[in-house]
Amino acid sequence: GGNPCPETRLQESSEDFTRRKEKNWATSAVRAFLVRFIWILGIHMTDLLENDYSGVSHVVFDAYGTLLTPSKLNLISILKQAKNYSKEQLISLLEKSDLQQFLSKELQEKINLDIQKISPYPEAVSVLEKLKWKGYHLSIDSNLIKPYAEPIKKHFISYIDEFIFSFEKDYRKGQSEHYQELISYLKIPPESILFIGNSYVNDYLGPKQSWINALHLQRDKFPKWESLSTLTELL
Repeated sequence: GGNPCPETRLQESSEDFTRRKEKNWATSAVRAFLVRFIWILGIHMTDLLENDYSGVSHVVFDAYGTLLTPSKLNLISILKQAKNYSKEQLISLLEKSDLQQFLSKELQEKINLDIQKISPYPEAVSVLEKLKWKGYHLSIDSNLIKPYAEPIKKHFISYIDEFIFSFEKDYRKGQSEHYQELISYLKIPPESILFIGNSYVNDYLGPKQSWINALHLQRDKFPKWESLSTLTELL
């Protein structure tokens, strides 16, 4: 039980951070080759490779349920009762359509009321502030429809280097192509990224399968292997 090497999570001096950023890319290349070789052999990488925090320079956070309290409005469930679409079709329509045309005014008002009730978790801003002070590059990566981007930017724009929203991208979290796009977008090797979120599939398993370090946030639960019960455990 317990988290692997908690003392090495993200604790370091500015000198250590500089040395880490200057880490030889050859080491990264060797590790990436080994991971790919293990995958070719058909052995699940998450069974063999634990996180390596020594090369982390970028921290990517999920938004809702991780930094912000989650939405209370089950939009997909409401729409499935009214429209003859599958869940996947509804998600695509919500993310890519003009919502003013696709949604009724009543439902748009429910979304606005729902957004007003969303707030950051108590520790979220202070954790981002401290990580930024330590020199980490910070991103938010979220599956969402356009109206729900507003609270994210409102609360965190001072600390976040880029916002990655599914309604602006070709792929969503949970699709393997999404994580490859993320690696290409950040222009760094996957082992330099630490992904954190409350979805086991989207924020932990998906990144790990793309050789990205990841921690599963399970609030108010006893932390298990490669998981957190609160964001303050990062510090």
